[in-house]
Amino acid sequence: MNKQQMRFNALVLLGVVLILAASFAFADYYEGNFISDGYDPTMGNEIRYNSGTYAVPITPANAITRTIAYSVTAPFTAQIGTIPKGAIVSHVSVAITTAFDAGTTNVLLVGTSTDPDHYVDADDVLETLVSGIYVGDKPEQVVVDTDVYLKYTQTGGAATAGVARATVWYVLPPS
Repeated sequence: MNKQQMRFNALVLLGVVLILAASFAFADYYEGNFISDGYDPTMGNEIRYNSGTYAVPITPANAITRTIAYSVTAPFTAQIGTIPKGAIVSHVSVAITTAFDAGTTNVLLVGTSTDPDHYVDADDVLETLVSGIYVGDKPEQVVVDTDVYLKYTQTGGAATAGVARATVWYVLPPS
């Protein structure tokens, strides 16, 4: 390796170090919020970046989330929340925290009132195992305020256990 290549490698390394240092410095300016049932950051929990002179609004990833259990009553659906008009849904996740144990089938869906499996369909989640997070990957921009639901159905012997949490992640484009 000649001196010119060594200088180039050193400059690249220095650039990477500076980028990492800057990203850690900016990380101190973000405020996080714990996501709980019904949490909707569009309802007044605005996150801001403090530049020192101005409080500049940023466009964070927003989320609405809901937990559902095997014992949910008819119509076996829980409203997760409402995605505001113009929002871009990036992904939907479903985490099984307690395995569902109905006799024949356990099915979790995430969708709308007119399309119950719009975001997560029956084949996306393995409800009988506590495991990682299942992600539905149907990104879209919603054109009207859209209510999103988490639905659980079962067949065979009645379930005696099962809990899942669905989270819909979206961003609001800058206005």
